Amino acid sequence: MVDDRIQRPQNEENLEWSVIEPMWGSVDIYDSLEVLETYLAPASPGQRAVFSTTWLHNEVCNGGFDQFFYNSTGILSHEALLGFERLGATDYRGLVERAMSLFPEGIVPSDRAKRVELLESIECKLLEEIDRQFLALDNQAPLYGFMHKYISEHPEEFFIE
Repeated sequence: MVDDRIQRPQNEENLEWSVIEPMWGSVDIYDSLEVLETYLAPASPGQRAVFSTTWLHNEVCNGGFDQFFYNSTGILSHEALLGFERLGATDYRGLVERAMSLFPEGIVPSDRAKRVELLESIECKLLEEIDRQFLALDNQAPLYGFMHKYISEHPEEFFIE
């Protein structure tokens, strides 16, 4: 079992990145859900939340939900949904849930080819509206604030004490 917790940094600037950086290069999001679960299994719930929501956030801010679902990162959909809940970012969770609801039965396939095929049938304007709301929310209540708060309140999940 790999322990990706870190020593608490003296400078807490970019704390959110510091706590998941050890995972970033070692977690495989390019294979199957089973492989992903193997990589994430040793992570704490908080590490999983920060990792998955960071991926979603980065993708949506770069190219929207269409990019998130289209890329390999779409495999993290359910994990990110749980992550936003854990972080207390319920408005973000609601937007992710709305985007996921555009897939049949609200289930985003872990298989990329299936996900991309279904994504092509989703009306772009629906995702673009959710993108606008996500970006507006991030300007109003930045996601990193939720992450920082959670990390500060649950140091045992991130730091070797």
